[in-house]
Amino acid sequence: MKQIKTIQVQVIDGNIATMKVDAVMVPQFNNGASYGGVGGAITRSGAGSGMDEYNDYAEKKPLSYGDVYMTASGGGSAEYLLHLATVGCKADTSFACTVNAVCKALFLADEKGVKTIAVPAVGSGIIGTLTLEQSAKAIFKAVALFAEHAKSVQSVTMVVYGTSTAPAQEILDNESYLAAENETGQKEFNFAEWLEGFAKDMSGEDRY
Repeated sequence: MKQIKTIQVQVIDGNIATMKVDAVMVPQFNNGASYGGVGGAITRSGAGSGMDEYNDYAEKKPLSYGDVYMTASGGGSAEYLLHLATVGCKADTSFACTVNAVCKALFLADEKGVKTIAVPAVGSGIIGTLTLEQSAKAIFKAVALFAEHAKSVQSVTMVVYGTSTAPAQEILDNESYLAAENETGQKEFNFAEWLEGFAKDMSGEDRY
């Protein structure tokens, strides 16, 4: 646990769909819901109606990358879903897109009186272009930009799944996110990883 101004921030390894928080950030396509990865886990947790609401909205009125849409979850462990239009960003814009989306989501949640938020490693999924370290930098930079304006939000938990928390924790501890500028995504697409993830999505197994 570390304090970024007034916000308590931590990194954990866990299933974001089962986090007992007020709101969960969900990376989405800008023109529809991403029902794989985090979105798939959220849907299976009972929050499918919140995912569908975003899908219906974005299909009719696509978001710009980096924008956010908030819905009730409709079920599951969190009350709200913060839908981040980040999936599909190009490598040279993904870092800035993540910073912008997370920051906008924090402000939007704050306006709604949300106190606790969980966020996955945005931009580092199977088709993402950010490394875990880059994702952590972007997320914590967004928290730092938002924190001095916070009125309601008290804690932000970055949730990684099935991997070490050490890279993200090191970014948080050494505060390298403060000096982070726009970076080009360094994560390369791995077809075998994508194929494995697709198979898990089809079987209903969490893989984000």
